[in-house]
Amino acid sequence: MKYLKRFVKEEDGIETIEFIGLVAVAAILIGVIVTIGTRMKSTADQASGALDTSMSQVEGMMGGK
Repeated sequence: MKYLKRFVKEEDGIETIEFIGLVAVAAILIGVIVTIGTRMKSTADQASGALDTSMSQVEGMMGGK
């Protein structure tokens, strides 16, 4: 317990804690960005598939021309 109290009182200890906090925030942001990117790719893939299906139907209606 003495070590922790001394660590927190020293400036190096506070800087270490601040750095750990920044790393944690960065890790969270990276996770959020990856999740958003994955969802966007999934949505784009679904839209592409729907467009392909629609275009095939239009081509079928036009006699395959």
